[in-house]
Amino acid sequence: MDKVLLSTVEEYGFYNYILNAVKIHADKKLKKNFTIKKLKLISPSINFFFFIIKNLFLGVFFDKQKLLKLSYKNCNIGKYISSALYRDTSSHKSLFILYINIFKYLYIAGKIFNTAIKISNDNQAFYIDHAGYLNGIFYEILSKKKKLIYSNVYPRGVFFIDFRKKENFFFQKVENLLRLRKLKKLTNKKREKNINFFEKILKKPETIPYMKSTKFNKIKRFNLITNNINKFEYIIYAHSFTDAQLWYGHDGFVTLYDWLDFTIKELKEKNVSVLVKGHPNFYNKSIGLMSKIDKEKFTYLSKKYNSAKIFFLNTPIKNGELLKKINKKTILISHHGTALLEGLYSGFKCISSIATFWDPQIKITNQWKSTNEYRLLLNKDWSKLKYPNKNHLLNIIYQVFLDDNSAYGKNYYLEIFSKISKITRERMFRLQHNLKVNKKIEIKIINKISQNIEEINY
Repeated sequence: MDKVLLSTVEEYGFYNYILNAVKIHADKKLKKNFTIKKLKLISPSINFFFFIIKNLFLGVFFDKQKLLKLSYKNCNIGKYISSALYRDTSSHKSLFILYINIFKYLYIAGKIFNTAIKISNDNQAFYIDHAGYLNGIFYEILSKKKKLIYSNVYPRGVFFIDFRKKENFFFQKVENLLRLRKLKKLTNKKREKNINFFEKILKKPETIPYMKSTKFNKIKRFNLITNNINKFEYIIYAHSFTDAQLWYGHDGFVTLYDWLDFTIKELKEKNVSVLVKGHPNFYNKSIGLMSKIDKEKFTYLSKKYNSAKIFFLNTPIKNGELLKKINKKTILISHHGTALLEGLYSGFKCISSIATFWDPQIKITNQWKSTNEYRLLLNKDWSKLKYPNKNHLLNIIYQVFLDDNSAYGKNYYLEIFSKISKITRERMFRLQHNLKVNKKIEIKIINKISQNIEEINY
């Protein structure tokens, strides 16, 4: 079994390229000839069922905060269960289905935990996809067992971490892995390229592949917004209510719906003028049912809170266009969105969670780590909030958009695929795993990806 590369996903679509590239890399790294094999889950242990019964009597499964903090043998399974729970579109249909899904994902979590313990004794190398959901249990256990782990999670491309190195234990928490934490040295040439690229995104967000399917409207078409544009004291950027909940850690809110509802309520009580902007993905039909549910929940909030001072922009508008028109003393709020990078670059003060894709040592926003801290931030005057550290800001923008290993860099696996296959990123986004190329091109792509797998070190 020590020559088996275990994966949480089958060899299909893009994963065929990723897994075979990882195999080539692992062969060289560990000097073995690995065989790729999909993980098969085994049943939970008897102890896990006793654990379920105990917590059922304690009422843990009927309280969001208690479920989130649920731990089994020093593994925070509650975080991964909660993340998967709200990713499931059926969980948003009714309270009954939500509770059914809690126990469904609890059972799967037990299977993953038991499987992870078993495979950790015989195997050395693993590929784990979507480590922010239930597969995070695999990640957490196998990292503690000092294994070689491969993955690809935004904002990174395909990467590996060697947990045999003691200093890498810092990354055993998924949120520590996902956050950009090291500032990179930027030459003047890179800084200039960074600025030019980001200004292009402000003008044309459709430059980003997954945004090409969104049809943006002109803000001047909406008189209610344009007539109040200089009066807005806050802009709130909504997030998806189904995607990537809790991936970057916990800040007092279990879901991004809870966060948005809390934010609007607090600002309404403060009696200030607020614009709540829907996320562009709410209007992107290519995302499917998730987009439909997001828009429905956003529409519900707009009906709940819409008033003389709370405005909802429930249509896709380019953020760059909005930032040009609003008052420079407007405070921008997002949980962890890249929209804030645009606002910060354009000279605004911003509020965000500590649970975001950059490390707290990166000083660019005014951050909270609890609901009480957040309430205090929302009630601070504009003059009391801080501007970003400009060097930190340019550095993070570079890492997200222009670093060679970022989602838009030349070493990113989709960029490699696009360049070699001559298939555009836009078309790749639409077709997803249904893309096919001939064998010769496939081998070339796999070899190129294997040469550009990033090592993550502390």
